[in-house]
Amino acid sequence: MALELFGDDESVPDDLTLQSARLSLAYVCLEGKDFKEALKYSELVVKSNESEAGIDSARRIMFKRQQATARMYASEASAMLGDSMASMKYLAGDGQKDAIDRLACDLGGVSLEMAASNPKAKNRLAKAQTMVRCSASAASACLGNLAACKQLALGAQAMENSYSASREGSIARKALLYCMLREGNHGAALSLIRSAR
Repeated sequence: MALELFGDDESVPDDLTLQSARLSLAYVCLEGKDFKEALKYSELVVKSNESEAGIDSARRIMFKRQQATARMYASEASAMLGDSMASMKYLAGDGQKDAIDRLACDLGGVSLEMAASNPKAKNRLAKAQTMVRCSASAASACLGNLAACKQLALGAQAMENSYSASREGSIARKALLYCMLREGNHGAALSLIRSAR
């Protein structure tokens, strides 16, 4: 097994390679619909610690990206296991107002300052914002909070529109469509579908 190559032994300190193997296994488990195992591997990454002292900038960014990816995977696995509260907790983290934005920054490996001055970084952050907001929208819907669900889906669509003109396969539009249908707003949902053509 992949983890045997990297020493999944508690006496061995976690490193980026071990976390990459765990993330890969979590992804494979998600794709194979083995949500308990996906959650297990994701949580191992989420719970790993890396001291900020003495690590270079590139390693710090990679560590944060792995943590953010693990939180996204854990959120999806929790949702599929029927635990909507846990799903949202992985996304919202500490519950601060900017928690979703910070998760997106970590996921994209881009700071807000970097995005402000670099078009490629801006697009990467917008893609990460779209993914996080769509996931949070789905978790909010499962929790019965349709107002938050719609607000997050609208935010995701605004982010997605900033980097992609294509409406085909839009995850943000699907999230918004789902919100509209849950609200019973069939006319707006139909208009949204027609506008994609």
